[in-house]
Amino acid sequence: MIKKRLDTEPFRYEGVNGVVFTSKYSNLTLGVDVKIPLGVTEEQVIQDTTEMAVFHRTSIWDNLTGFGGYDIVQYRVQRGYPPKT
Repeated sequence: MIKKRLDTEPFRYEGVNGVVFTSKYSNLTLGVDVKIPLGVTEEQVIQDTTEMAVFHRTSIWDNLTGFGGYDIVQYRVQRGYPPKT
């Protein structure tokens, strides 16, 4: 069975603390938008970032034709979103 390549599919992940990570492409070549809700601490942001990276590595990485690594991903952080209710 041929696996579907996810390079050009959109990426979205929401961490347990409500931080939302989105990218136009799952290979993250155009960077990642990070939306941090009001009241989320730095520790919670780190927790959600770790969750996102583990999810990407275990669920997406093997379905990419290429990935340069997390150290070259550009993150655009936006703070102050209303928390989920």
